[in-house]
Amino acid sequence: MRKINYLAATLAFILAAAVFRATANAAAPPDNIVRMKPFVSTAKTGYVPMGDAATAASVYAKVQSFSNIASEPVTGWMAAAADAKALAPDATVDAFQGVTLPHSWGADPIRVFRSAFTMPDTVNGFAIGGGAVSLWFAGKGTLEVFVNGKRIKSFTGSGELDITGKIKPGDTVTLGVKVTEMTGHGKLEEVSLRSAELDQIRTPVGRILTQLETARLLLEQLPGKQTKMIEAVIGAGRELDALKGATDIAAVSAALDRIEALLAPMDTLTARFPVFNAGPFLQNVKQDEITVVWETRAPAPSAVYYGRDVLDTVVSDPTPVTFHKVVLKGLTPETAYKYLAVSAELAAPEASFRTAVKRDTPFSFVLWSDNQSNPQISEPLVDLMIPLKPDIALNTGDVVGNGSDYTAWARELFYPMRRLFINTPYFTAIGNHEYTGISCGTPVKWFESYMAPPQPPNYYYAFTYGNARFIMLNQQQDMGCPGVNPGTAQYEWLLKELESPEYKAADFHFMLMHKPPYSNCWAGGYYDGESAARAHLVPLIEKYAVDIVFSGHTHDYERGQWPRPGGPYYIITGGGGGSLDDTVYKEWPQMQLHHFVHHFSHVSINGRTLKFQAVDKNGNIIDSFEITKN
Repeated sequence: MRKINYLAATLAFILAAAVFRATANAAAPPDNIVRMKPFVSTAKTGYVPMGDAATAASVYAKVQSFSNIASEPVTGWMAAAADAKALAPDATVDAFQGVTLPHSWGADPIRVFRSAFTMPDTVNGFAIGGGAVSLWFAGKGTLEVFVNGKRIKSFTGSGELDITGKIKPGDTVTLGVKVTEMTGHGKLEEVSLRSAELDQIRTPVGRILTQLETARLLLEQLPGKQTKMIEAVIGAGRELDALKGATDIAAVSAALDRIEALLAPMDTLTARFPVFNAGPFLQNVKQDEITVVWETRAPAPSAVYYGRDVLDTVVSDPTPVTFHKVVLKGLTPETAYKYLAVSAELAAPEASFRTAVKRDTPFSFVLWSDNQSNPQISEPLVDLMIPLKPDIALNTGDVVGNGSDYTAWARELFYPMRRLFINTPYFTAIGNHEYTGISCGTPVKWFESYMAPPQPPNYYYAFTYGNARFIMLNQQQDMGCPGVNPGTAQYEWLLKELESPEYKAADFHFMLMHKPPYSNCWAGGYYDGESAARAHLVPLIEKYAVDIVFSGHTHDYERGQWPRPGGPYYIITGGGGGSLDDTVYKEWPQMQLHHFVHHFSHVSINGRTLKFQAVDKNGNIIDSFEITKN
C-alpha cells in the first residue's frame, strides 16, 4: 500500500509541476536577456545574408565544397528500351542513346543503361590508395547491376556495390543497370564512385557546417559587433583558402581539426543564446488563447512574456527543448497584446498579436499555396501582405519542397514568412510535398514538430474566426493517397462537421484542400484536378453551401463558380513561389479564368459582405469579386 501511495504522490507532483509551468504568472522580462535585432525583409537584397553574416555564409559555402569529395559521379551513360542481353560488352549499341543522369521516362516498364567505366586511382583529385571503394546506385524501381554483362546485385530504390580489389585502377569494364518500374515511371537518379577513406571527413565537415550556420544566425540576430565570433569565422576561412588545390586528405583532416577548434566557442555561446532557427510564429488563435511556437538550435527553456500595454505576465517552462509551444490562456477577446518569446538569455524581437474577433467584427485574411522551394519569390509576396494587416494567414499546402528534409522548413517557410508569422496567426492545410519522402497515411515528423493545429493529432481540422467557418482537409491522410473518400475517418468527421452547430452558425464557409477538384492547367503532362474530390467532396460542397473552396497544387491562379450564379467558388491560389504551370489542358465549365503568375489571395469580411482579391507579385489586382448575403 505504501508503494502505491508513493507512486500516486509522485504522479501528483509531476502533474502539479506541469500545471505550474503552464500557469500565467506576474513577471517582467529579466534584465540579462539580449533582444534580437528586428526582422527585416531580405527580398530587396536578393535573399542573401548581409554584413558579417554574409562572411559566415561565404565560409559555409567553402566548407560545403568538401562535403562530397568522397563521391564522384560515373558518366558516359547510354540508355535503351531493351533487355539485359544489351549490357554484354560485345552487344550492339545501335538502339542506345546518350543520356545524362538523373534520367526518367514513361511508358516503358524496363530500361537498361550502360557505360564504359574506367576505375580511377583518385576521387576528386584525392588518392584513394588501398581503402575501400564502392559504387552507389539510386533510382526509382528495381535496379539490377551488371558488370561485363554479368548480373552482380539488385536493389530496390538504392544500394551500394563494394568493388574493392575487384576493379583495379586503370581497368575498364562495361557497367550496366537494368531499371524495372511497372507503372512506367522509372528513373535512374545517380551512379557514383565512393571512397570510404575520403568519406571519413564527412563527420567533421557536418559539425563545422552546423557551427557556421549557428554563427551566421547569431551574427544576424545578436545586436552590436560580435568581434570574437567574426574573427573565428574569418580564421576558418583562411584555413580553407590554404587548402585550395590540396590532394592530401591528411592535410584536409588536420585543417578541419583546427577549424573546429576555432569555432568551438559557438557551443558556449548557444548555451546562453540558443539561436532561433524558426519563429516565433503564432498558431491556433481563439478569443481567449493563442499558441506561440518557435525552434532553437540548442535545447533551452521556454518563456513568453506578454501584456496589453506592458510585458507584465509570463508563461514559462524550464524544460530544455528545441521545439517550443507555449499556450497563453485566459486572454480577452478581440484584444491586442504585446509578447516576447525568450529562451535562456536570448529573446526574439518584441511583437504583437490580437485575439480572435467577435462574430460581428470585420476581419480579413491572406491565403496562398505552393511557396515550396523559392523563398526569393515568396518573401516579396510577404512584403505585399504585411501592409494589408490581415488578422490571420492561411495556406493550402506544399509549404516546402521536401517535407522529409529538416533544413527545408526553416529555409523555405519560416525564414521568408517570419515578418508575417510573428504578428499574424497561421493555419495550414497540408500538401503532398510535405509528404515527400514519406508515405501517405504516416506521420510527417517535421510538420508535427513545428505545427500546433487546433485538433491534434489529425492534420485535418476546423475552426471558427469571426462569422466564418474554416475546414482544413488532408488528402494524404490515408495510405495510397486516395483523398477524402467515404469510409475513411476523415470523411466521417467531415460529415459531422458539416452538420455541426459551429458550421451552421457561421455566415461564411470555406473549405481548404491542397489538390483541387477542377483544374484547367498544368505543365509537362495532362492534369485536370482530382476525380475523387469531384466524386465525393463536390456533392457535399454544393449540398452544404460552401462559399469558397481554396486549393493549390496547380501553380497558377484559377477561379470559377458552379453552378452559376450562386454556387460555390473554386479558387486555385497556387502561385506562392513554385515554378509556374504554363499549359491549358482542360476547359472545365466550373473554371472561368486563369493567370500564370505568382500571387496571393486577400479576403475581407464585413458582416454579410465578402470581398475577394487576387494580388500578383507586382501588387496588381488580377481578379476580384464580392459575395453579399441577405
